[in-house]
Amino acid sequence: MKDLLDILVPLESREALRTIRFKIHDMMGQRISCLQQILNNRDYKNYGSIGRMLSRLLEDMEKEIKVKPDLILTELLGTYESLGIRFHIKGKLPEGAKGSLFVEILREAAVNAIIHGKADEITVTFEEENHYAMTVTDNGTGSSGPLKEGGGLSSIRTRVEKEKGTMAYITGCPFILKVTIPVKDSLSS
Repeated sequence: MKDLLDILVPLESREALRTIRFKIHDMMGQRISCLQQILNNRDYKNYGSIGRMLSRLLEDMEKEIKVKPDLILTELLGTYESLGIRFHIKGKLPEGAKGSLFVEILREAAVNAIIHGKADEITVTFEEENHYAMTVTDNGTGSSGPLKEGGGLSSIRTRVEKEKGTMAYITGCPFILKVTIPVKDSLSS
């Protein structure tokens, strides 16, 4: 059964990514063909609509393409594990937009742990009680003294605070990052 699951998870991930590629291809093709028609029409005067059409592209893609956060997490972990970075996952990733937010934060936290801390092992713990929480601990070199939040940590803080959550970290070895997000807030679960 475990062997079958080990085969099915990558297949499901690949199928989800294939579906996403097709949707992106179709949406881009539709926009490009509209743009081509507009640019080929010498009588067309409403050029402001081109900017609006293109700016809505990303918004439309987000509405159209719904990827389960656990599939994105599986892909992320698989990529890192193929590079020799070991992950230990405890608990369950929230579903929906909050799960997607945690995956984005984990991606940034992993980059920091690997690049700045030289970590090769990362433990991620998900909790859900009155709030969603994710704790990321790594086996890297840690940090001595006060830490200046650079692009990675400040990016995480901005995302978390936008959702009325909190971010805290403990420097040293191990480096620990803890993020909490309210269960009910601006993101849909």
